[in-house]
Amino acid sequence: MAINFHVPVRLVYDLLPSLKKTKGSRVINVTSIDGFISTPANAAYNASKHALEAYSDTLRVDMMPWDVKVAIIEPGTMKTPLALGFWDSWFKTFQEAPVDRRKQYGDAWATAHMTDGTKFVEQIASDLMITVADIMDAIQSRQPKTHYLCGGAAKYLWWPLSNLPVGMRDAVLVKMAYPHPPDALDTEQGRAMVAKSIAHPEAP
Repeated sequence: MAINFHVPVRLVYDLLPSLKKTKGSRVINVTSIDGFISTPANAAYNASKHALEAYSDTLRVDMMPWDVKVAIIEPGTMKTPLALGFWDSWFKTFQEAPVDRRKQYGDAWATAHMTDGTKFVEQIASDLMITVADIMDAIQSRQPKTHYLCGGAAKYLWWPLSNLPVGMRDAVLVKMAYPHPPDALDTEQGRAMVAKSIAHPEAP
């Protein structure tokens, strides 16, 4: 939260007096698709990006009287060390968790989860230069977009998914998150619970 939210907010706060005096100035904040949809196994990161997204949307309206443009860059999954190494980091965190927590899921489940997640990221990751091009457009355009969806995954997977009714969206996300049942749910009753959450999502 400190790096993803507090630092850009403090930077903008310090620069705002100068930005207000400069016609056509702008603020460009890089959030993520995790700023508008909460992807599984990513709670802390989601929270920080949602916070920056909300701050930027508020700032855009607040700065309109001064003609300060505010643009939000929302990269999907990009070919960066952070994205491509996410599941390795996730697995390391899992291994460092208390034993009783790990037993609820199981090492075999975690390994399969990491393998599936890594393959998924590799399949949908886009060239980082797409995001760079969008940032340059936000800098140079006279009328920058308010939101830039960067990459195919952002435009054709995460954004449409975020606009589904909550119950349908959650059903898709839980199917993505739990293709294999954790050990604690790998029983007839547990599998039935997971299947029910997918087949009969709660209404929004």
